[in-house]
Amino acid sequence: MVDNNFWIYGIINKSDNEFIGTVAVVKDPNNDDEIGYHFLENYWSLGYGFEICKGLISDCQKIGMKKIIAYVVGENKASVKIVENNNFKILKRFISDDLQVMIFNYQKRNTN
Repeated sequence: MVDNNFWIYGIINKSDNEFIGTVAVVKDPNNDDEIGYHFLENYWSLGYGFEICKGLISDCQKIGMKKIIAYVVGENKASVKIVENNNFKILKRFISDDLQVMIFNYQKRNTN
């Protein structure tokens, strides 16, 4: 793997080879490594978010990330459910300065 601290990839639907979203992994020097994902609206609520989050966690474990952070807009109930169902625990809630919306900060500690 290339020595890098930020990775972003497109998500392609296997059934029709269409672009459906993006994922990102950010390696932080303080080991507050972060994952993120975003899907085109046509692909919301189809189970892709849970599948992608689970895969990102697995990949992060393989490259030695011990702690993973995820930030979720509080109004996005589907993403809140996705990270909570992948065993992330909430650290704090805050209003973002730029977006002026409630943000939930989640953390998952890897046990492998």
